Amino acid sequence: AAVIATEIDSRQIERAQKEINDPRFKVQLVERGDCSVLAEKADIVAPNALGAILNPDTIPTIQAPIVCGAANNQLLDPENDAQLLAKGITYVPDFVCNRMGIVHCSNEQYGYLNDDDLIERHFSRDWENSVFTVTKKVLKLCATEKLSTAKAANRLADEESLKQHPIMGHRAQRIINDLVADKWHTS
Repeated sequence: AAVIATEIDSRQIERAQKEINDPRFKVQLVERGDCSVLAEKADIVAPNALGAILNPDTIPTIQAPIVCGAANNQLLDPENDAQLLAKGITYVPDFVCNRMGIVHCSNEQYGYLNDDDLIERHFSRDWENSVFTVTKKVLKLCATEKLSTAKAANRLADEESLKQHPIMGHRAQRIINDLVADKWHTS
């Protein structure tokens, strides 16, 4: 399989090509705002840099059957996932497939280990909360309930947020209560 990437900085292209050094990896220099790579014939489109990249202008150009990337907030508007669904594109929301940054940060206080089980389990196919398993849950809910993947993922996240944390009790509810008491939503 080939990887086609875009970059606005020629120095970064040179660096990436040296590091990866594989003829299947191609990086194109583009102007800021050039989203034409999304229209490439591909198996997967992986937005990995900019938020709001999936919008009414770019979604119609996507030819890949799957959109799954690491950029935060890929949808310009949460309702844009309906456009992807209507095109038959499977969209994996960023907070489902791209959670390892926060997982890594939350475990920093415990120190670093090679092959850390607390990190590695997120990549397994066995653990009930692995990226693979959660993605499958989202896709199953999407299919059975006729929901977009974003709506299915949000529903599952909402359900998980109501569960008691195994170590810290209902800490999430306490955080919500404090935010509301401090009137965060009015400032």
